[in-house]
Amino acid sequence: MKRATPCVVGINLGHDGGAALITDTTMVAIGEERLNRTRYSPGWQAALLYCLRAAGLTLADVGLVAVSGIGRTPPTRAETGLAHLGIDPSRIIPVDHHLSHAYTAYCLSPYQDATVLVVDGGGNNNDTETYYRATRDGIERCGGNPPARPRAGGIGAAYEAFTNWLGWHEQEAGKTMALASYGDAGHYLAPLFDVVDTHVHGRLTHTHAPGVADLAERTGFDFGPQGSRGRHELGINAAAYIQEQTERALCALAEQTITTTGLGNLCLAGGVALNCVAADKIRRLDTVTGYFAPPAASDRGQALGCALYAWHRLTGDLPKRPLTNDYFGRDYTDEEILQALDRDPRSGIVERRRTPFTWRRESDIAQTAAQMIADGKIIGWFQGGSELGPRALGARSILADPRTTAGALNHRIKHREPFRPFAPAVLADHAATWFDLDVPSPFMLLAPPVREDRADKIAGVVHVDGTARVQTVDPEAAPAYGALIEHFHQLTGVPVVLNTSFNDREPIVETPATRSRHSRTAIWTRHALADTWSSGPDSAPGAATLKSMTTSTPPLREAARAIVVDAEDRILLLRYDENGGFWATPGGSLEDGEDHATATLRELREELGIDAKAVELGAQLAERSQDHLVGGREVRQVEKYFLARVCAADVNPAHATQPDNIREHRWWTIAELRAAQETVYPVGLADLVTATLEHGAPLRPVVLTG
Repeated sequence: MKRATPCVVGINLGHDGGAALITDTTMVAIGEERLNRTRYSPGWQAALLYCLRAAGLTLADVGLVAVSGIGRTPPTRAETGLAHLGIDPSRIIPVDHHLSHAYTAYCLSPYQDATVLVVDGGGNNNDTETYYRATRDGIERCGGNPPARPRAGGIGAAYEAFTNWLGWHEQEAGKTMALASYGDAGHYLAPLFDVVDTHVHGRLTHTHAPGVADLAERTGFDFGPQGSRGRHELGINAAAYIQEQTERALCALAEQTITTTGLGNLCLAGGVALNCVAADKIRRLDTVTGYFAPPAASDRGQALGCALYAWHRLTGDLPKRPLTNDYFGRDYTDEEILQALDRDPRSGIVERRRTPFTWRRESDIAQTAAQMIADGKIIGWFQGGSELGPRALGARSILADPRTTAGALNHRIKHREPFRPFAPAVLADHAATWFDLDVPSPFMLLAPPVREDRADKIAGVVHVDGTARVQTVDPEAAPAYGALIEHFHQLTGVPVVLNTSFNDREPIVETPATRSRHSRTAIWTRHALADTWSSGPDSAPGAATLKSMTTSTPPLREAARAIVVDAEDRILLLRYDENGGFWATPGGSLEDGEDHATATLRELREELGIDAKAVELGAQLAERSQDHLVGGREVRQVEKYFLARVCAADVNPAHATQPDNIREHRWWTIAELRAAQETVYPVGLADLVTATLEHGAPLRPVVLTG
C-alpha cells in the first residue's frame, strides 16, 4: 500500500480497551480482551499489532492516531503512552469519550440525518447522557446532563449500581436485564428518574452498591440482601424496578432529544444501548422514524469511534460506512487452522490435558453442521473474522437446536445463571412470521415478543416474559451462517437456530488457538477448536475448506444429591479417600425409571440408613455439571441438589445397604464449613446453605461451578 493512501488508528485507553484501523478499503478492530483473555481488560498494544498485521501495514503508514479514555478529561498526548513507539505527538489527537460513541453510532448507521443519543455509565466531563445533531456536514453536540449533577444520577450509572448491588460486576448489566423479567417493578412506587427537557435527574447520590443502600435507607424500599444474585425475591423485584425505570427514562429522553433536533432517525450508543428490552420499546415510539445502534455500542466500540473521528480529521470527509455485519476481525487461513488441529507448536496451542478428538473435511460444512444440530448435537461455529461487539453473531458462536437443547447447553458448556435466556438466530425473510418484528435486527440488539403460535416450537430461546433477543440473518451478509440456518429449516421446518457466544464465562474466542481457561475443569486450553475439548460442544466446524472437527464427548449421567440439614442447621457430609481425600454431600446416579426426588431418598437410605419417612425433602437448591471417572470411564455427571431436613438421631450407617467407599460421616456447622482446610464438594456449599436458611429456597436452582 502506498503511503499516500490514508490510514488512521483509534485506541481506547479505558476498560474494554482495544484498537481499530481504517483505510479507504479496510476497517479492522478488536478488543484487547480477545487476545489477552481477561474480561473487560484495558490495554491496546496487542490489539494495535493485530490490526496492523491484518492490514499489512506498519506504524509508519498511519497518518493519525485518535485516543479516548474515561476520566474527568480526555487523555493528553503524553498520557496515551504512544511516545515509546516513536509516534510524533502531532499525529496523536485526543477524543472526547461521548463524541467517539457518537461517531460509531452515526457513521455506521444507514441515515444521512439523525439524532445521536449517547447514554452510558460515564465518559469525560461528568457526561452520562449527551445528544447530537448529525448530518453530512458534521456531528454537532446539542446538550446533555447537567454538569453539576452527580454521575450517580445518570441512567447508566444507576443501572450499574443496581447490578453491583445484586452481586455482579457493573459490566454485567445483561444479567440484571434478564433477571428483571421475573420480578415485580410495582413493588416500588416512587420514580427513580425525572426527565426535564433533555436533562436526566436520578435519585441515586452514590455510585455502585452504596448508592442503592443509601436509596433504600432514604425511601424505605427493601431491595433484599446485597449480593443476592437472583436468589431472593426482593432482589428480583429490584432488578425489575431498575429495568422499568430505565425504559421510562430512555423513552422520555429519546422523545425530548428528537423534538429538540427535529431529526426523527435515532442513533443510540453507549453501554445502555445494549439493553435490548429497552431498545425495542424506544424504536416503537411514534417520534422515532428510524432506529440504529452499533453492535459495539459500549466501550468495546470506542476504538472504532476514535478511528472514524481520526478519518474525518485527516481527510476532511465524514465517513459513512453503513454496517451489514459486525465482523471486524481478521480471517484465519486453512493453514493456521490445520496447525491448531495438528497441535503444531506454531499455532500457539497450549494444553494441560490432551483429550482425543478426530476431524475430517466436509464438502458442505453448512449442511453437515445443520444435520448435527437437527440430531441434537451442540456445535462450535468458527467462521471468518470475529465480532467486535459483545454478542456472537455467527462468526464465533455455539449453535444448537432451539426446540430442545437449551438445558443441556447450559449444563455442559455455558454454566450461566438459569434465568438468563439464549438467543435465536432467524433467517431475515422469516423473522416477522416468528417474532413481532418489522425491522431487521442483525446485531441482536432488540428483544421483540415471540409470536404465540410459534413459541412452543422454539422454547429454548423464549424468555419468561415471552420475548427473545433476536438476530436476523441475511445470507448475503453471512453466507455460511445463513446457509446453515437454511439447511436446518429444510430439515426441521424451523428457520431458527439457538446462538450463543463461543466461550464459557470468558472472552469470546478469537483465533483457532486462543488460550481459554475453564474453572470447571481447571484446564488451560487454546481456543476455538481446542476450546471444545474442555467445554464440551460436540463439534467445531472450521473455516470454509476445513470443514469439521468432532470431539469425544463424555456420556451424560444424571445424579441426585441431598444437602442434609438437621434441627441445629448443621450439614451432613461424607468422606471419601480417593483423589487425596474429600468431603461431599450424599447422593448418586439415577436408576432406570427414577426421578430425582426418588433417587435422593433411595441414596440416603443406601448410604446412611435413613428411612424415607424420616426425611423432609425440600426444593431443589442447585445444579452442577462435572466430568469425572466412573469405573475407569469418563462421564459428564449432571447433579441436582435437594434440601433434606432430618433428625440427627435418624442417621444410622449400620443400616446402610451400599456404603460404597464412604470412610466416615460428620455433621458440620456453617462456621466449620467455611473454615475447612480439607476439600469439600460442591464448592460454594456454605454460601448456598446460608442463603437458603436466611431467605428460603432460591426461585431458580443455583448453578454451582466446582
